[in-house]
Formats: sequence, structure tokens, C-alpha cells
Amino acid sequence: MAANLSTEQRWLMFAIGGWTMRDCLLSPAGTDHLMQSCYSSWGFSGPDGGPEWLTGWNTQGGKVSAPQTGTIRVTLTKAQINSYAAALPADIRRELTECRDAAAVERRRTEDWCRCPWQHNAPNAHSGPCDRYHPSDDECDDHYARLHAIDSWQTQLLRRALQLQSAGEQLDLFSGLA
Repeated sequence: MAANLSTEQRWLMFAIGGWTMRDCLLSPAGTDHLMQSCYSSWGFSGPDGGPEWLTGWNTQGGKVSAPQTGTIRVTLTKAQINSYAAALPADIRRELTECRDAAAVERRRTEDWCRCPWQHNAPNAHSGPCDRYHPSDDECDDHYARLHAIDSWQTQLLRRALQLQSAGEQLDLFSGLA
């Protein structure tokens, strides 16, 4: 699976990460969205375990290149991303789909929540209190815990899909041999 992309290209995909890369790995529509978005980033410290120079990227003209400033060291085309995604094992694709679905369920569960200060009092004389649902602090904490769990799951899935383990995970491979 990794043979058709270099390690640097896979690190670039991981740096883009999040739901954007998850959707690219699930469907050409995700890659279309990435390429049309002109999504870019710069100035971050790079992904844990990744190349030090990978501090940003730029999406333009049907390709993603990095770093965003200076000499380009790695480029990914739409076709390369789609080809890599098509070769992913079925179990990884299934789990990426489950992760996407879990994120959508949580988003739908909380999309009507409101956190305005007008739950009990009207903002002005011409209206009444907000009639949308205002979650409790415990409900908000639960929501953020769910989001964090989904995000962590997604990050680990992307590492597996892109064959990029962090240093600790690589060492764990040999823990049973000692």
C-alpha cells in the first residue's frame, strides 16, 4: 500500500489530517473538496514524529505541496491521493467510515444546542427568552469528551491508514521480544 507514495507524501497527508484527509481516504469526493478548497496551513511545528521541515502546506492547481514557504520538498496530486485511498484495506476503510459516522452522529446530536445568555431573559423588549435548547455544563463536558475521543480515534486511524506510527508505537512492536 505505501509503495505508491513516499514517506514524505504520507506525512503530508497526515499533516493535513482531520476530517479532510479522512474524507479523502474514503472517496474521490473528499479529494475533490480538498483540491477545490485551496486549503493551506503554515507556521505549526509539524506532526509528531514527522519531518521537521513540514511546517505547512499549500493546495493549488490540483496538488498539495509542502512546505508552504521556501523550497518545495514534497508534492501530492489528486490522482495520487485517490490511488492510495483506493488501495486501502477494507478493514481500515470500514473503520474510517465508522469514525466519520460517529462524528456525524455527535454533530447532529448537538447541532441545535445554543449557548447564548438569553435562556431565561429576553435580549430586548421586543422579544422573549431564547427557546432553543441550552445544555448543562455536564452535557457540554460530555460532548467535548466525545469529540476528543472521536478526534483521537481519527488520528490513530490516519496513522494506521498512512502507515505512520509514532516512535512509542514503533517500540511497542518489539515489546514482546524482550
